[in-house]
Order: sequence, then structure tokens, then C-alpha cells
Amino acid sequence: LATSETIATRRSLRAKPYSPKRRLDRRRKYRYSVTRIFVMRSDWHGRIKRPRSYKLPDVGCNCMERVKRQIIRIDAEKCDGCGLCAEACHEGAIRIVDGKAKLISESYCDGLGDCIGECPRGAISFEIREADSYDEEAVERKRVQQASFPCRCPKTALRSLETVASAEPARSMLLNWPIQLRLVPVNAPYLKNADVLLAADCTAASVPDFHNRFLKGKVLLMGCPKLDDAKAYRKKLADMIRANDIKSLHVVIMEVPCCGGLSRLAEGAVEEARKSVDLTKTVVGVRGNVLKEETLRYNFGDA
Repeated sequence: LATSETIATRRSLRAKPYSPKRRLDRRRKYRYSVTRIFVMRSDWHGRIKRPRSYKLPDVGCNCMERVKRQIIRIDAEKCDGCGLCAEACHEGAIRIVDGKAKLISESYCDGLGDCIGECPRGAISFEIREADSYDEEAVERKRVQQASFPCRCPKTALRSLETVASAEPARSMLLNWPIQLRLVPVNAPYLKNADVLLAADCTAASVPDFHNRFLKGKVLLMGCPKLDDAKAYRKKLADMIRANDIKSLHVVIMEVPCCGGLSRLAEGAVEEARKSVDLTKTVVGVRGNVLKEETLRYNFGDA
């Protein structure tokens, strides 16, 4: 039997519990923590006591796991900033920065390569390297945030624009109807030997003197390369050029990259039609100012 002296000695050797003050100090010390871990405590006899919850301070580190996997690679020298890859990437991993496509986050890229087939310059390829693992939850959160504004094209940020009143009366220069490219028949009589203006839908609203500057004396065709069927437009425009001996084609687009698809389909239509046509491309800003203009002369030696 243990004597009272032995019992007292054993009690004195036991680990003293935390005092209320020490517990309070410990809570204050880690009050900014967000992560908890559980450890098993044991006294000096090796006896297991109940788990105690400790808080770890949040030091703001990025704990994304890095793994060796397939991911896209963008060649900046080949990229022309058309923005087709940014439209094709459903995860939002690509953004146009300073006129070049850029992978903004490795964790947004799933490595499936939806963007590769859309690049007309061959600037995107696959590579196997160490990268952040694909974070599907982060991608979903990003989609929810962008749900109210579906277009991810650069330069389409919401903004308020000041208006300038004009005292001059506006006169319409419209020569044909309908004007939507998908509604105009290939053999429309007003297309014969005509000078055609192919304009993106947004340009007429952005350029205050659209009629006087671009439309005068031309047949108007309008469309949106982002919302409409660009492949069908290219084929139809090629048929129009081939069947009506169109003299010139003037393409007017906005500065946003997704609008550049209208210019590319016009070039493709002229090459497919194999007809000598002067193709003029004009890029306008949201304020209606002309940012860039160039003329391409196609000469196929057609009779």
C-alpha cells in the first residue's frame, strides 16, 4: 500500500495545469489565427492526456501545391494580341496584357488546351513543368464574380463617357436594307460592283459622324464576330465578293481584341473568293477616334 507521503510525492510530480491567466494569454497571442491543429499531450510519466487545440498564426503564405504537370506555354514573339485564346479559355487563365496574351495564374489552367486550336499564329503550345496544381474552386469563384459581366475582353471595363452636343443636323447616308450580314442575300442587287462597308455592330454607336466618315456612297453590312457565327460570315462574304465583283471592302472595328475577328474573317473571305479587292481596315476607340487604318491590295489576276 502506498503511504500518504508517497501519494503526496506523486501529486507534486504531476504537471501543473495551465492557470486561467496563462490560457487567456495564449488565446490573445494567437487571436489572429485561422488554422487549428490538434496534438496529443503526455506528462512525464508517458501517460496520454486529452488532446489540446492549438491555433497557428496566419502568416499569409501561399500553400498551393506545386506538381509536375501539363500546362500551356505562350510565345510572346509570335502573339499578336488578337484575344481569341482569352475567349476560348473557359477558366479565365489567359488575359491580354500590353497587347500580348499572358497566363495570369497557373492554378487557373487545367492543361486541356482549349486555347491552342484558336490561336492563328501558333503561339500557344504544351509543356511539362512544375506548376501550381489546378484549383477548380478558385476558377468557380472567379466565374461567379464575372457572371454579371460575361465578356472578358480587355478594354471592355465599365465606364461612364461624357457626351458632346452638336448643333449640326444629322443626315442618313444609308443606301440599303437590311444591313445585318446574316440577313442580306448573296445576290442582293445593290451589291453589284459596290463599295462595301463591313462594320462591327458597336462602331455605329461609338463614332458620332459614322455616316459622313465611313458610310457615304457605300453599301453597309454589319455583324458581331463574338456573338455571331464567324465561319458562316466568312463563307457568305466570300460568296458575295465572288458573285458581285465587289470593288472595295472597308472593315471598321472597335479596339477590343474580340472585335478583331471581323477583320480576320474579311481577309479570309477575300483570299477564298480569289478576287482582286482593296481591303481597308480601320480601328476606332470607344470615344469614336480613329486609332489605326491600313489598306491591303489583293491582286489575284482575275479576268
